[in-house]
Amino acid sequence: MTIEVYENKSMIDDLAAQVFTDINMSEPVKLLDLPNAIETKEKEILDDAVHNLKSTYKTMFKPTSTCRAPHVHMDTMRENLFEFGVVRQIKADTSEELYNFLVKENQGLAKMKPERWMALRGRSSEKAVLKALVKAKKYKFWLGMPGAMGLVLGRGK
Repeated sequence: MTIEVYENKSMIDDLAAQVFTDINMSEPVKLLDLPNAIETKEKEILDDAVHNLKSTYKTMFKPTSTCRAPHVHMDTMRENLFEFGVVRQIKADTSEELYNFLVKENQGLAKMKPERWMALRGRSSEKAVLKALVKAKKYKFWLGMPGAMGLVLGRGK
């Protein structure tokens, strides 16, 4: 057992605040990140493709899985693509093929009318969807819209 002794009370308070913040901001480990849950090549394809997508659309990726549409969380997107077997369904041999598939799907989503987005909104309010559509249009990123990944993943099959 390691014991650390601090004499400075403000340092203890700062440390306690930091530990509390770190614990509350932590994200659960995704299934695909567990050992032997996925083949190495498939994981590399997913990781690289989503990382490249994040590089292209930096503003739209957030560090927490509870981000608001049209923002996305990188690990959650990777997990969704893994769970639906998109790499295998589209027969992607490289991360570029998966990345190109996602970009093409994103461009297709851009053509959807607001009425269609409203039909896919689920529990999101109409106001929230309209606000998200404005942001999606501004940043040219629709993959984070409510219902978008369902459409994409469905077409991947």
